[in-house]
Amino acid sequence: MEGNEPKNVREVLEQLAQPSNVAVHSSDKLLGEVEAVAAKDDEEREQNQLDALRRKPGLRPVPPTRNSPRPRSTPTPCTSADGRTPRP
Repeated sequence: MEGNEPKNVREVLEQLAQPSNVAVHSSDKLLGEVEAVAAKDDEEREQNQLDALRRKPGLRPVPPTRNSPRPRSTPTPCTSADGRTPRP
């Protein structure tokens, strides 16, 4: 494929299935900051008599893999998770 030619569906799906390195910033410090913000949001929602947000329990830092500090993933789970991320 050259230049700006449109890709067909097969090519796009094949590219989405290819694993690649994912840059991750994850630490105990970041986890603490996320939990503090979540607690503040919960408190504000309670004061405003809003329903509590549903969150996955047990947040923890992403551990590095045995052979690489960067996890490998296909783009699909990353784009799916990003699509669910609330925007300011």
